[in-house]
Amino acid sequence: MVDFHLAKCPKRVIYSLRFGRLRGVEARNCHKYPTARSLRGTEARNCHKYPAVRSLWGVEARNCHKYPAVRGLRGVEARNCHKCPANGALIAAYVAAYGGEMVKGVVLEDPPIFSTQGENWENSFAYLDTYKPLHDYISSEQTECWPAYYLRHCYWGELFMKDSMPGIANYAQRYSEKHPGEEVKIFFMPSSVTCVFHYVNQYDMIYGEHFYDLTWNNGIRHEQMLSDIEIPCIYLHAKEEVANNGVYLCAASGEQAQRAVALVGDNCRLIETEDSNHNIHGTHKQIYLDTINSFLKEGME
Repeated sequence: MVDFHLAKCPKRVIYSLRFGRLRGVEARNCHKYPTARSLRGTEARNCHKYPAVRSLWGVEARNCHKYPAVRGLRGVEARNCHKCPANGALIAAYVAAYGGEMVKGVVLEDPPIFSTQGENWENSFAYLDTYKPLHDYISSEQTECWPAYYLRHCYWGELFMKDSMPGIANYAQRYSEKHPGEEVKIFFMPSSVTCVFHYVNQYDMIYGEHFYDLTWNNGIRHEQMLSDIEIPCIYLHAKEEVANNGVYLCAASGEQAQRAVALVGDNCRLIETEDSNHNIHGTHKQIYLDTINSFLKEGME
């Protein structure tokens, strides 16, 4: 794991990394891209620290005073700062806007911009597939493990495999009972599905609850945050896709992405993929790598 020490690295590009590892990056370049990683392993007793992009993933306690919205991160250990879901792009945007002169550029990987502050939120895939089921699970008696409950209620299952999902959920529950405390593994499902279970045992569900009820931003408006970014910025956007029933199957609509770029201004460039796969660094690895390396070509080593 790469430690995130702002004071030791005078120049850097902040970017967001979603689920899984980005393979194929040359080792000699790895030190140049320490990410604003997500705090997915913090225990529930720390949940009061989550709202307000407060969890500037990976920033040491001694640096927290520099970022008013993240000063709640005191005492979080580096081993808890491993991966970044889509909200990590929002974290990266915050660091880009308010991180000071040591932040030289930012790549925003498909952020759920505007929707996670309420704009069309309840009609979005993220809400219907993850945060609504998570909220319902927290509020329930939790008679089965979260992976089983999720598979039974996930939105993609309802869209594409409705008749199969109960059986898959039952399999996940049996696996959990046979292997308590271990990651649920479903050998007959693609890794693009099962990867979401990698860190379930470390994930604090109260963190997700703050997205469900829109308290995560704690009053920080995306419009203002984007307008305050003055450094070079590249917005990677997964192409808009809308289901027949009007649900947005993407993190941000095309209009939302274009609006975000306009708020950043002339120093921001929009790159859009040909499909709505949110995992850009995995499914469009070359686009992601070329985007990161473009900063090096511009002399930002």
